[in-house]
Amino acid sequence: MSQSHPNCRGVLYVIACASSSAPLTEGLVVQAQAAGWDVCVITTPHGTKFLDLARLEHLTGHPVRSEYKRPEEPDVLPRADALVVFPATFNTINKWALGMSDTLAVGLLCEYTGLKMPIIAVPCFRTGGGLDGHPAFFSSIALLRACGVHVIYEPARYPPRNQVPADVILAELHDMLDVCSKKNTTTIRMLARLEEGNTMLKHVVLLQPKAETTSEQIKQVLNQVRTLPQSIPGILDVQTGENLSTNHQGYAYGFVMHFADEASLKAYAPHPAHRVVSEELLRLCSSIIDFDLAEHAFS
Repeated sequence: MSQSHPNCRGVLYVIACASSSAPLTEGLVVQAQAAGWDVCVITTPHGTKFLDLARLEHLTGHPVRSEYKRPEEPDVLPRADALVVFPATFNTINKWALGMSDTLAVGLLCEYTGLKMPIIAVPCFRTGGGLDGHPAFFSSIALLRACGVHVIYEPARYPPRNQVPADVILAELHDMLDVCSKKNTTTIRMLARLEEGNTMLKHVVLLQPKAETTSEQIKQVLNQVRTLPQSIPGILDVQTGENLSTNHQGYAYGFVMHFADEASLKAYAPHPAHRVVSEELLRLCSSIIDFDLAEHAFS
């Protein structure tokens, strides 16, 4: 039976689909419990055929749900703080992306996606079997990622079915939660400064890589950008990434920083840590655009 953890991370929904990889769910449940999670398992109607439901209920102390309840029936599971979809099938990934909540599992995924809750999805089906080459799959993955879902799909690394080990899934989840926690802390700090009447500065940088520059080179320097708050005072927040716009005109990457005030932004440019990163960006990019905006310029 599930034991309470003094340092409980919260409630984790493990959503397991109808797949030959479904028996691996038990290992994920056990490792998640060891990491401090109160785990609840939800499956699809067909997923019940691939799981040892009695064993999972004994492990978690919660019923394994697979069907919608009636309106007058009470909820038997606590609300989730995070979700892991493992294994995720081709069918579930595509229905989830389209918002087709015809099963409890997909309905919960649609709901929690809309609530911007931490979700990790691990598609598990055979590489080269045909489903991994269907265009709908890649469109669905792209859409889910754009909505904030962290999809772990590295079939070359985890052949033949992308059966990502439980410890890797949980490490990714905990990293994701750490980032969310830092963002929440930063948001509170920024709102407090605005309420005090301070003017923060948003520093936007758009990067147009040279033709010979690889995406790996850009990502490496963006990793350096993310470390700058450790060296340069006054940087409240940093976000880096790829431009999702289809009209980026070559400015395929960029980053956004929030500075505590104008003085912090002015001190940033000549700082030695910034100059190292700036020189590397100038080497890799044919054009760089800076745009600085007072945080409440249009309020």
